[in-house]
Amino acid sequence: MLWFKLIEKIFIVVGFLFYSDTFIPLLKKGVSGVGAIEKLLYYLVPFLTIIFIIIYWRSVVTLVIKEKIYWLLIGFALLSIAWSSAPGETFKSDINLIRVILFGIFFSARYRLREQIHLL
Repeated sequence: MLWFKLIEKIFIVVGFLFYSDTFIPLLKKGVSGVGAIEKLLYYLVPFLTIIFIIIYWRSVVTLVIKEKIYWLLIGFALLSIAWSSAPGETFKSDINLIRVILFGIFFSARYRLREQIHLL
């Protein structure tokens, strides 16, 4: 079980670096094949986020019911497609935003504030 917690913490750090767009510029310095790593992370981070949300579903459901701001963020993002001049591009951006929101939901449901600060 100790290895699982270690993997989870590594995932959190990599997820934050990836979503803050810090990870890829660091890799690009003199390394070939960064595009493949970026593509792998683009799919792997949201996939693992969903896996961890499933594992900790009770905490996530409790948080999402208690904190309605998440519903407002997702709803506003999806509603923005209606007034967008480029709905296709807006939808793609909304998917990325929803990925970040899901990562944040998992992070805030899984860790207490003190643990969050320690991981950051």
